[in-house]
Amino acid sequence: MKHPDVFSAVYALSGTLEYAETFLDIRRDEIIEASLVPSWNTFLSPYVKVHLARAMAFAPNPALSPFMGELPLDENGTRIDSTWQKWLEHDLYSRLGDYSDNLNLLNAVCFDCGFDDRASISNVNFSGALSSMGIDHVFEAYDGDHLNKIPERMATKVLPFFSENLSHSK
Repeated sequence: MKHPDVFSAVYALSGTLEYAETFLDIRRDEIIEASLVPSWNTFLSPYVKVHLARAMAFAPNPALSPFMGELPLDENGTRIDSTWQKWLEHDLYSRLGDYSDNLNLLNAVCFDCGFDDRASISNVNFSGALSSMGIDHVFEAYDGDHLNKIPERMATKVLPFFSENLSHSK
């Protein structure tokens, strides 16, 4: 979305495309859990790992060991506005208007998720938002959850998509 000069096609496989307005409510318990994790050696659920990765990407802070990123909620579930604003800079929905021209420069935009993926509704909504802005894309929902069809989808959807849509320059 930000770099059509670098990327000519994008595919999101089981993406978590949630609205910023509801994100903190939906993910509150996971983010609080992430704020309490003492180290990488602790067993972490995949959802907590995602929030820690988002913290490192969206609000990096090398002084915060061991995860080096800021979470938008503290251990009590109170929103930290300065950090939340940093996270919002990466919110796909609120930034669509800023990057619609860039998205239209891409050769292809595709994303999918399983009907049983907890992010399926947000993917449907994101497809609607792209359509309402006139951004050409393909969205596909399939019989599956967040992970169980990944190897099959890579072989039958993702790799053929990139084979057909990547730009090659010499």
